Amino acid sequence: MHDVSDEVRSVLEDSNVVSFTVAQAQYQGATKDLNVSQTDGDLTWDADGEVQSTGSFVAVGFGDELVPRSRDAMLAPYGQEVSVSRLVQLRNGTVTIPLGVYRITGNDGGRFNQRANMVVDWRVGVDLADRFRMLQRAKIIDPASPPPTATVFSELQRLTLFPLTQGLTDDTVPPGMVYEDRLAAVRDLAALIGGKPRITRQGALTVRPADRWLTETEPDFDIRGTISWDESQTDEFYNLVWAHSDDGKFSGFAPLDDDSDPRSVNRAGPSTYEHSSPVYKSNEAALNGAQTILQRLLNRRSRVVSVEVGAIGLLLDLSDFGWVRDPVQGRAVLGEVKGITIPNDPTAPIRVQLIVAEDSAEEA
Repeated sequence: MHDVSDEVRSVLEDSNVVSFTVAQAQYQGATKDLNVSQTDGDLTWDADGEVQSTGSFVAVGFGDELVPRSRDAMLAPYGQEVSVSRLVQLRNGTVTIPLGVYRITGNDGGRFNQRANMVVDWRVGVDLADRFRMLQRAKIIDPASPPPTATVFSELQRLTLFPLTQGLTDDTVPPGMVYEDRLAAVRDLAALIGGKPRITRQGALTVRPADRWLTETEPDFDIRGTISWDESQTDEFYNLVWAHSDDGKFSGFAPLDDDSDPRSVNRAGPSTYEHSSPVYKSNEAALNGAQTILQRLLNRRSRVVSVEVGAIGLLLDLSDFGWVRDPVQGRAVLGEVKGITIPNDPTAPIRVQLIVAEDSAEEA
């Protein structure tokens, strides 16, 4: 969750908050502030997507034309990027909340009005995707195994085409590991340390803990919102636990083998949860640990809950974990953020999807 002062948090929790979207194009060391006051478009994050954040906006202007007529124009899709933020008014000034760094993936060609060979006004529709788009496009890499001294973050640094910031504790990479492509390699490397790859608001790759909705109890946030309940289902379940010591010396597996349960390994196929701990000092201890974890996971079935929140939602990131409380319904849910949609219209609510355990709902 993006960290701000108590004053800023208080303003964002106020229904009368005033804010607007700002953006800056950047290419080959040059920058250009953009007027994105049009309310068309949004930014959308999806934790399950290859490209985790996409968006669109309309840039407008007078005189100084930015209609992309060449491949090196500021709003062309040939490596040009845009930083997007939300500017929030405070009592004595403003604060800028970054919303990410994006590659321009396309534009609508733009249009302009001209009088006496002078551009009077113009507008350009722009499509965006976060920097995972670079890895998606690059795709092919040397499939050879990593060097013997490789660690997760040294390999991520080698494979990633943009800045990296270390999230979780580093670990060595198994020497026999083979990469399929850049995106798959990044995901697989993150999984080795119990994480998932994410992009920071400054456009850097990081790794955040996986499946926080299953295991965590300490929330990152506690905010108000409107909760929408539905009966959708997901495949976010586990039926096989592998518990092992940190050095891999001791190991134990616990499968759900009761075929009267549709989630069993035989019926649904294996879905594995891995847990390592120094407390496993024998195979028996690892087996007992795996069985205990399996029972806990089976009793925490997931569902996706949609909520709408105010400007406080500008602070949320994928993989954040916390409470949303609905004072009107008198309900609350505890879950992990898996989706966010921030409209360019600052008066519209921010839509959030949470993965929650079915036993995590309670009275607000």
